[in-house]
Amino acid sequence: MKSDELLSSASNELLRLLGSLCVYHKLIVDRNRLTFHLSNGIKVYIRYNNYKEYSYVIQFSPKKQDRIRFDNYDTVWGVTTKPHHYHTRKSDKVSASPMVGEPKIDMSELYKILIDN
Repeated sequence: MKSDELLSSASNELLRLLGSLCVYHKLIVDRNRLTFHLSNGIKVYIRYNNYKEYSYVIQFSPKKQDRIRFDNYDTVWGVTTKPHHYHTRKSDKVSASPMVGEPKIDMSELYKILIDN
C-alpha cells in the first residue's frame, strides 16, 4: 500500500475504535501525517511513507519525554522485533514493539495503549 492508503486505513480504523474519545482529527496526505486529539488531552500523531516506514507517537503532555513512540525507521536497536521498536515513556529506553506497520493490526494495539493510559 502507498502512504496515502495507509493513512486513510489508519484514520478509519482509529476513528472507529476511538468513537467519541476523539474530539479532533486531521489527515494531511501531502505531508503523510494524521493527527488525533482525544478528550483526555492526549494527542496521537501517525506517519507513513512510501518506503514501508511508519511512526506512531502518543503525546501525553508537553513535558519532556512524556510520550511513547513506535517506529521502524532505523535498525540500530537490539530488540527482537527489529526494525520495529518503541521508545518508552519518560525515558531513553527502547523496547520490542507489538507494531508491524499494518494499520488494521497496529491501530488495535495503539487503541489498547490509549485506553490503558
